[in-house]
Amino acid sequence: MDTMSAGLINLCISRLASAFGLSLYLDSIGTILAAALGGILPGVVTGFVTNLLKGLWDLSSIYYIPINIGLALVTAYFAHRNCILRFPHALLTLVCLALIGGGIGSLLTWWLNGSVFSGGALSAQLTERGWSPLPAQLAGDFVLDLEDKAISLAVVILLLKLLPKRLSETFSSQGMSPLLEKSKVRRLSLRTKIVLLIAGLMLFVAIAVTGITITLYNNSIIDENITLAYSAARIAAESFDADRVPEYIEQGEAAEGYAESESKLAQIVESADKIDYVYVYQIREDGCHVVFDPDTAAGAGDDPGDVVEFDEAFLEALPTLLAGGEIEPIISNEKYGWLLSVYLPVFDSQGKCQCYVGVDISMPRLRAEERVFQTEMISLFLGFTMLITTLALWLAEYSVIRPINSIAAATALFARRGNGAHR
Repeated sequence: MDTMSAGLINLCISRLASAFGLSLYLDSIGTILAAALGGILPGVVTGFVTNLLKGLWDLSSIYYIPINIGLALVTAYFAHRNCILRFPHALLTLVCLALIGGGIGSLLTWWLNGSVFSGGALSAQLTERGWSPLPAQLAGDFVLDLEDKAISLAVVILLLKLLPKRLSETFSSQGMSPLLEKSKVRRLSLRTKIVLLIAGLMLFVAIAVTGITITLYNNSIIDENITLAYSAARIAAESFDADRVPEYIEQGEAAEGYAESESKLAQIVESADKIDYVYVYQIREDGCHVVFDPDTAAGAGDDPGDVVEFDEAFLEALPTLLAGGEIEPIISNEKYGWLLSVYLPVFDSQGKCQCYVGVDISMPRLRAEERVFQTEMISLFLGFTMLITTLALWLAEYSVIRPINSIAAATALFARRGNGAHR
């Protein structure tokens, strides 16, 4: 039996729980068993492999790799101190495991869902009793995970008592429990220095790569939505006759074809989830004269001919707007909220700019998408960093630290014997 077998235990039991419609995951029994038997390395590899394989049919599982690795680290810590088989200590182990799975895991779910409630039945009951969504989800998920980890830990304890000793030795040969031992060589040992060096380097690489990836994504999502807004503005500009803009402002809905054009603008908003407002203004020195401003779910639009004051964010672009020129997209947070706005000039048959089509996209919605992506990236890089760091420390322990410590110990013993001979 090896880490791959332990990973298959996770997958098989998890699939069985899902097939029987259980509300429990039971996907960490193999991870806890591997960590309890062999130490950090088998547990970490098992947790990593489990979520990586689950990602083949459930992509979101790979974002929970750090959670399963965290379960392995906690289990290895308590198992190394022979705490799992003792009832009071086993209870402490259980609470720690539930805090990782149901606490940190619940927060991760909250962020991955864009701060949208996604709790179970107990969480829903708590919200009905007046709890805020996040506390209700945390409490419900913790209780559910406490039950999940209680069953998982009970199964592992039973297996630890029943499995033959040679199985434990097989896992121990793969493990890295020596990293949990205190060095007897010096206060700041070679092991400590290597651990700090590797952990520091991996953390630096993870932060740098994650930061660059998130920055590129944030820029790309803004560019993508600007492109969407301009596409919607061009479609909107084709829905009315620019030569009749003065008539639209003067007569409003009484003008021929006005209602039809306004309906087309409203359809653009309804057809694109990311677009909040589509409107048509004629820019004059005294303000924005409304040509079209269809009603939306957020409220009724302004009437034709109404004058809307310039937002402060548009004051720098006002000379260009008055001249009928093109302006860069503007992000503002004023009367109508935090918005990304694009303005497209619309010209009549004589080539004169009669008005502008404005398209607004909600920035909070974009930021929510960015937060979800950030959470996914941080979770992925954290999981890979934890795995690579664990493997690097294992290699350093058995390839560098132990041989050097053995040489140091032999040298010290030889020196003591030499001093004894001189006496």
